[in-house]
Amino acid sequence: LSTDELASRMNEIRECEAKLAELKKSRVSWLFDCAAVVSEIESLLEQLKSHLPDKPMQYTVRMIPERRDCLWRISGYEEIYGDPFQWPSIYSSNKGQIDSKFRVYQSVIAAEEQKYTKAEDLIYPGQVFDIPR
Repeated sequence: LSTDELASRMNEIRECEAKLAELKKSRVSWLFDCAAVVSEIESLLEQLKSHLPDKPMQYTVRMIPERRDCLWRISGYEEIYGDPFQWPSIYSSNKGQIDSKFRVYQSVIAAEEQKYTKAEDLIYPGQVFDIPR
């Protein structure tokens, strides 16, 4: 499976882990015949999890009162890239979404009152951005 497919199926992986944890609590799971199967399932789950990306593949823009989220800050977060200079990667992957919101902003706010002149400078809390890997 691809990394994207694995990430999209994380809930299934968690369900399997929960079922496995329940089985391990039961005496039945420790019977000789079942112990090998339980061990194999554990091993397969660990292998599967090792192929998942260690960093998020999406980011939801947050409302931060002291300093607002921006592409520069988002790309600087350790769990994203740890490098603010990577912000163009996030912008290019989410260009359609960001540009469409910017066009709405331009149509609603009078030109002389517009604080933002570039689409990449205007993002909103709640927007969900794909983080390219």
